[in-house]
Amino acid sequence: MKIVYYVSGHGFGHISRSYPIIQEFLNRKVEVFLVTERKGFLDSIPENLFIREVSTDLGVYQKSSLEVDVDKTKKALIDFYKNYNNLYNSEKKYLNEIKPDFIISDSSSFPFLLAKELKIPAYFIGNFTWDF
Repeated sequence: MKIVYYVSGHGFGHISRSYPIIQEFLNRKVEVFLVTERKGFLDSIPENLFIREVSTDLGVYQKSSLEVDVDKTKKALIDFYKNYNNLYNSEKKYLNEIKPDFIISDSSSFPFLLAKELKIPAYFIGNFTWDF
């Protein structure tokens, strides 16, 4: 079995929440293709874990724990969308090559667009939704 597991690089909560899930898949000999900017949590890389360092979302930049850096966040958002089509096409090609049984994403919404187009089952890990 193959899964592609996307983890947001914004903060440390996403990888902290997903790591035990990823570890369980690895223990069951599932091939896990991890797409994240946060790979520093790994002590070692098992033979069934493949890492792709890609940012598929962004969060707000902060001046402090209580203050948003609006200018830096705006610039990052503009830069992200300048590269959006390249990112989309690159990830689409990657998923077509991997042919995963399913996709999991810890809060990046981006993979769900690809999953829908490619008809790959996809699952969300998080403690909130975007249906407000």
